[in-house]
Amino acid sequence: MVEGDYTDSSYSSSGGQKNYYSAIWFSAVPSTIDIGMKVEVWSVGGEVADSYPQQGKTERVAVISNTEIEGSQLLAAEAVKKAISSLEIGEDSFSVVKEVQFDPTASLWTVSVLNEKRDKIIPIQIPDRK
Repeated sequence: MVEGDYTDSSYSSSGGQKNYYSAIWFSAVPSTIDIGMKVEVWSVGGEVADSYPQQGKTERVAVISNTEIEGSQLLAAEAVKKAISSLEIGEDSFSVVKEVQFDPTASLWTVSVLNEKRDKIIPIQIPDRK
C-alpha cells in the first residue's frame, strides 16, 4: 500500500529518490483484498516497523471505493490491476498509481503509473472489457 501523498523532498543528494512516497507492507491481508483496490488499513496495535517500506500486521481493512463507472464494463480497481500486471516489477519494488481515467467514447482506461525511479509518469491504456 502506498499513501496518496508524497513528500516533495529530494533525497537524491544521499542516493535516494526525488519523489518519496510513504509505503507500508502489510501482512495477513484478507484474501478478498486485491491489487488495485483503494483501501484503508489498520495495523495490529497501531504498530508498524520503522523501515522502508514500513511493515505491519493487518488488523482490519476497509475498501474505500469500488464503484462502477457508467458506461464501463470494468471497475477502476480491475483496470488498475490489469495495468500493474502488465509491468515488469522487481520483487523489492512497488508501483505508484497517480491517476485513473475512463474514456467512455473510446471504451478505454488510462492508468498513470510512476516508473521504478519515480521520476516519470507512464500512461498505460487498458481496453474496457472483461
